[in-house]
Amino acid sequence: MVTDTINVSSDGSGREEALLETEKLADYISLGSKQRLRLRLLAEETLGLVAAISKDFTARYRAESLETGKCIIHLEADADMDYGKRKEFINESLEMWTHNKTIQKAVESLRLRREQKEYLKSLKRKG
Repeated sequence: MVTDTINVSSDGSGREEALLETEKLADYISLGSKQRLRLRLLAEETLGLVAAISKDFTARYRAESLETGKCIIHLEADADMDYGKRKEFINESLEMWTHNKTIQKAVESLRLRREQKEYLKSLKRKG
């Protein structure tokens, strides 16, 4: 299933409608409450990220479910951003994502004790 494409802009218009489309997708593929919340948070983070990068933007948002059970959030944004800011954004987002993903994988490991996992969780970076 692919949701309707929603136009979202920096003034906040379309944001709630985009989140509602995400929830419709969660209903359609019968996600559990935890997975549903994760999908909504991912949609909110994605929209918030674009707003943090550029104060003036327009974007097209849609969400999609794949046969594998995975979901994809698509966001095509037209934003005013100079080369330096674009490069900085890409570097910071990838580094933070890689850092947090590494911690997540370690925490999921069966080889670590609870205390070690709690310590690792405390090292996660927040945007």
